[in-house]
Amino acid sequence: MIYGENYGRAGAVDFFGRKYGLPGAVSGHNNYWLWIPEGLEVSTILMFDDEMGDKKNIFDSVAIAGTYSTPHALPYENNLTIYLCRSPRFPLDSLWGRVRSYE
Repeated sequence: MIYGENYGRAGAVDFFGRKYGLPGAVSGHNNYWLWIPEGLEVSTILMFDDEMGDKKNIFDSVAIAGTYSTPHALPYENNLTIYLCRSPRFPLDSLWGRVRSYE
């Protein structure tokens, strides 16, 4: 699964990722929250984020997979760390209510 912290990141994955066969992104931001499939069970998640945050509390394994950089992004969307998160410590369905954001 690929998780975008906001609709811009998730939308970019959905738009540009098709060409590379990437799965659709999941996000808790705006209407993306409504599109999270029920019963979604995953063992590996790619996340684009600017900080480690609670990832180590949620997953058994968190590794930095790379950094996203482009001269075409807004400053807060540039130089994002790509985290490879594996083995959630609990069912992720319990998190979806906490990631919902309508900002």
